[in-house]
Amino acid sequence: MLPKGNSIFIFLFLFLVSFTASETCVRYTFEQHFNELFTDKFGLCASLMLPPWELGHYNRSEISAPNAQSSSFISPQPGYESCTTSFIFPMQRGATIEVTLYLHPFNALDEISFIVIQIDPRSGEPWISGVFIFMPRPWPFPSGWYTASFPVSGLSTPEGFIMVWGGGPRNATMLIDSFRVIPPGMDESFCRLYEVNMSPIPALKYKVPQDIAKFKSLLKMNQKL
Repeated sequence: MLPKGNSIFIFLFLFLVSFTASETCVRYTFEQHFNELFTDKFGLCASLMLPPWELGHYNRSEISAPNAQSSSFISPQPGYESCTTSFIFPMQRGATIEVTLYLHPFNALDEISFIVIQIDPRSGEPWISGVFIFMPRPWPFPSGWYTASFPVSGLSTPEGFIMVWGGGPRNATMLIDSFRVIPPGMDESFCRLYEVNMSPIPALKYKVPQDIAKFKSLLKMNQKL
């Protein structure tokens, strides 16, 4: 198991809605459909006008993959803070989000931020429910692969997405290999990131968020699939 680094999670409690979501394990390994499922043209990423995280491949990198089945990762654009928004996926309060990441920090300020956003099923509007910051502390911080683990704690909703923000002018190396969303009460062994004959993500179901007005139609479409 990968080590879990020191971190801080900031909870932003907004409101609760009554909903029972299905227990769905979500896992993504950046092996397919990256350009269709991730964007920098929405929400905070668009407001800050930051470039997106880029897709990379271990066979062109000096860093070894954390798993033999992994061939791809994402990283900030060299020399720039970068921001990327994920596709909409099943997300309910009490779930755990785990991100497999690599960090070779230049100093203690080389952090990766994960912004958890849930969608109100009544209005279709997104709400920030938490901000998780993976930080290289205490310093000095050993380079390597880590598991960033944080809860979904804000809204009781069926779906949501995450934003990833990191990078900058320093010489830090940041990679994200994969992430998974483990429903509350599910044993993590039933939500493995890499295993033989792992079912691919149904690309027609998961869509990147484009604007708030489309959230309702996306939710209705997902319920029909």
